[in-house]
Amino acid sequence: LDVAGTIRTRVLRVVSTSGDASMELDALATSDVGIFNFKAGGAHQGRMTYTHNATALNGSIDFRIGGVATGNIKLKVQGNGNVGVGTNSPSELLHVNGTAKVQNVKFDDFTFIGDLVTFSAYRSTNQSIASTTDVKLISDSEHYDYGNDYDVSTGVFTAPFNGIYTFHYQALFDVLPDQTVTQGKIVKNGNVVMSMVQEVTSSSFNHTIQGSKTLLLSTNDTIQVDLYHDNGSPVNILGTAIQTFFEGSLIRQVP
Repeated sequence: LDVAGTIRTRVLRVVSTSGDASMELDALATSDVGIFNFKAGGAHQGRMTYTHNATALNGSIDFRIGGVATGNIKLKVQGNGNVGVGTNSPSELLHVNGTAKVQNVKFDDFTFIGDLVTFSAYRSTNQSIASTTDVKLISDSEHYDYGNDYDVSTGVFTAPFNGIYTFHYQALFDVLPDQTVTQGKIVKNGNVVMSMVQEVTSSSFNHTIQGSKTLLLSTNDTIQVDLYHDNGSPVNILGTAIQTFFEGSLIRQVP
């Protein structure tokens, strides 16, 4: 049966009397497409389209609902195996543009790629802190820095996204006289957003000051730690990976 035109039928049934049954759409040229249209009330409501593009590997099949325009593509399978949900150009084996609800997830091999932002930096050598002035703590070495958003040369963290972040610092002062006042500050864009003040009560021991703060940041906001004391002469912050440090993490991105 070779028909150049339209066949109207309520049911189209393909039955094989021997072996597999198949239905084939054969376009005349490799630049043509194969299309199954779905209509209701005379209007197109959906479409399944195969598009050939030079080679089978570059071809694709897409499924459209609510109309036949490309904007109605809900699912696309490319010849390289990539599957897109909510996107016409999937860049990974499964590319979901939107929110996905998954009951259970099992990873045989897990590599985190994306918006992981967390760092832990520490002071590797002593840093001199002048008296009665704010001095920025420069944590010049890192345990880790996923996102590379902390600068060990300046001591400044720069937010890569709008989001909720949490920060913590600790600084170990060298021995100070009794009644010396020390202060540690978390500074956002040049403004103090957290301050901890302590008075030295024993000159026989090193003195530690620390503080934490959770902040809503916008892209390119900066965070640093400033230290202060009123000893009258410079005092060292001791370089130690476990007692002088600055660290932070992105908790969640926000619009």
